[in-house]
Amino acid sequence: MSADLSTALPKAFRGRSLTIIKTLITILLCGVIVIQGDWNKIWSAFRNANPFLITVVFAGMLGGVAISAYKWQAVLSIHGIHYTFIQLQRYYYTSVFFNNFLPSNIGGDVYRIFQTVRRQPNRAGAVAAVVTERLTGIWALIALGAVGGILVYFSDPMCPVWILPALFVFSTVTLTPLVLLIFSRRAIAWCLALPRFPQKLKNVLLLSEDYRRHSLKTLHIIGISFGFHLFTLTWMLLLAYAVGGHTSMHRLVLGFALCNLAALLPLSLNGIGLFDGSFIYVMADLGMSFDAALMMMLVIRALLIVLSLIGGLFYLRDRKDVNVKAMRDPTADFYKEQA
Repeated sequence: MSADLSTALPKAFRGRSLTIIKTLITILLCGVIVIQGDWNKIWSAFRNANPFLITVVFAGMLGGVAISAYKWQAVLSIHGIHYTFIQLQRYYYTSVFFNNFLPSNIGGDVYRIFQTVRRQPNRAGAVAAVVTERLTGIWALIALGAVGGILVYFSDPMCPVWILPALFVFSTVTLTPLVLLIFSRRAIAWCLALPRFPQKLKNVLLLSEDYRRHSLKTLHIIGISFGFHLFTLTWMLLLAYAVGGHTSMHRLVLGFALCNLAALLPLSLNGIGLFDGSFIYVMADLGMSFDAALMMMLVIRALLIVLSLIGGLFYLRDRKDVNVKAMRDPTADFYKEQA
């Protein structure tokens, strides 16, 4: 047996074992949620749901993809990489398809990196753009979650006991990047001067200067991040009313921020079960009925399937140009070329 084969087999085995474990955890989490639901009430809520509002919610999801593609385009432009909005939107739809139908093998972010990296000489910039687009979105949501948590804490005398710890985490994560910006230039210069500092990391640190040189564009991207989440929360609030789960915007933003953080934990397939369960239990703690929150998650998952099918059509169109094996294997030549 060759050395390459002998090392590839354990990696493949570990990958499959991890997928099996995540699958079992996903099934367990979903089972716990399903068992606790009152399916007579859920079916009644489904029959009485406002179809017009559901249509508006799906239109909101389509709009969210458009906003995300526009933001991605703006980040790429900072690094001197230019794609048309239509092209990036098509890639974004396909990434949604990859996230929902191939969660154990290829993430949507990896697909987006693949499509932009292979067509650009500035490969590090293409990778950094996807990372920046993702991180600024997470930071903006946490900042909104901090505001929502403060409003819940001061408006609800019977707020849950976990509000204060959540506020501490949200506030720390929100303020830390702002504090680091003050010292970042000196820290980057110090790292770049170190002779033994890895060259790949130096290349990444050098890209941070792009954001300093285009400070207005960077602020624009942060603004888009906040706008995207407020837009998403608006259609989620409409969905809550459509299924009879009345709540407030500040409670919803707190619950949405917490469930997104939970979904980042690599415990289930694509966050299924973690995202849904944390949203259901948090919103139930914040006054929404368990069944209404469960109904919201069921509708969102169903609409995500429809959204993913749109991406699947784009993937069928572009699949001849997509090297799926290279994206699955992080040791493939494709990734070695990105160094």
